Amino acid sequence: MQEHKFEFLSLFFYVAIQSCVLQASIFPADDINEFNYVGNALSGAWFSLFSSDSFHYFRPVKNLLFLIFAGLRTFGMPACRLLAIAIGIASFFPVLALCRRVIGRDAGTLAAAVWLLSPTLVSSVAWLSCVNIQAMVAFAALALVQHDRERTPAALLCMLLAMFSYESAIMLGPIAVAFDFYLRPERFRSVRAWRRYGLYAALSVAYLALRFLSASHLPDYASEEVGWNCLASKTELMSAAGYFTLLHLRTWLWPFGRMAVYATYQSGDVSVAVRALCWAAVLGLSFLSLSLRRRRPTVGFSIALFFLAFLPTSNALGFGNGPYGDYYLGVASIGLSLLIAEAAAWLWAVRRKNRILAPALLAALVVWRGAAGVEAARWADCWADPEKAFANGLKIFPKSFNNMQALANLYCDSDRPVDDGHPGPCRIADRLQSGIRLFSHSRNGKNGRETWRMVLHPFLPRLRLRRPYGRQCERRERI
Repeated sequence: MQEHKFEFLSLFFYVAIQSCVLQASIFPADDINEFNYVGNALSGAWFSLFSSDSFHYFRPVKNLLFLIFAGLRTFGMPACRLLAIAIGIASFFPVLALCRRVIGRDAGTLAAAVWLLSPTLVSSVAWLSCVNIQAMVAFAALALVQHDRERTPAALLCMLLAMFSYESAIMLGPIAVAFDFYLRPERFRSVRAWRRYGLYAALSVAYLALRFLSASHLPDYASEEVGWNCLASKTELMSAAGYFTLLHLRTWLWPFGRMAVYATYQSGDVSVAVRALCWAAVLGLSFLSLSLRRRRPTVGFSIALFFLAFLPTSNALGFGNGPYGDYYLGVASIGLSLLIAEAAAWLWAVRRKNRILAPALLAALVVWRGAAGVEAARWADCWADPEKAFANGLKIFPKSFNNMQALANLYCDSDRPVDDGHPGPCRIADRLQSGIRLFSHSRNGKNGRETWRMVLHPFLPRLRLRRPYGRQCERRERI
């Protein structure tokens, strides 16, 4: 028990952070849609799990989880939240095993603790629609552990379960190859290893075929993904992939005041020069990863793990993923946590040679990640109040029309007074009206215009005329 006290302490703080959302009701974004879907569209037959979810994605594990959530909901939402927290706790142990295999027992334990207490893991438990992503992380880490043990059937099963949880697990095959390339290079001389790589590729192709047969599809960013507007072309999204990658990297490294539910990217938000610089930075870090293969293979693999795991959600392929989602960082942040633990281990090793700088930097690391844990608690508290969560996102991303829409919906359906710290309904109405005017002049024309009219326009008269806001609200905001 004593030798595992650090792991138990990490889990204790994790449960304390996530318990902030125990009493929260259903989050009014995606969760309600999914509960309605499993109640109406899914039959009692087991094969109905392999149909697409409420947003037309092929995620059987998500369907299974929401069937369980629907059953637990009869005991109240805290029962659903407890299951989500349990899945978060369960994901810690495969990540712990993976980190220890990469950088050793003590440093690996530290890396797993840094990963667990990051603010970017809050959403994948607090938002029930993202719990399947947390399950994907657990299966992905377990798959890499089984791969390192050369247990091919077990690795294939875990990879399949990870893909059934969330589609970004399609990169597990390349990550496994990178694992051997950096940490087990002797395997590249083995025919058995190449057969294993071939099986990983065949599994990925089979998964894509199942996904196609289930009628799952990638969203048309111009009409369905409200994180985008119709002014952004696929070419621009692909050119901005480096920017999105560094945006999420910055969010993990410095999460303070950067956590949000939604974001919006509009055409021209990021200049061509900035996009080019972001791509240069990404390619430079990738080259650094390759150059460290022989001298510092664990550092090289940690960098490669971040970029490979984040690639499917970076829009490098123009798939139209949302511009921001902290839950995208589940597997990618393992690589960042490994880097932090390696830096801490190196500073600890040289502390006697450098008696001033090394201890100071080590103390700064402790304060930094400790503050990140406090930010995680603050972010979890925001999830307990949807109005606070959406308003927080609107402060960070002022052009986020999906945050505006969510706030407008709350203001229209609720009679609670407006919090002075939140944008009032009249101001939200003005912003929505500006958004509709923007989309009405879109060069992509009718598709985007009609979509946004349908989504946003019904809120406007209800926001401007309903009581208890009305003229009193307008007068207050004018003042």
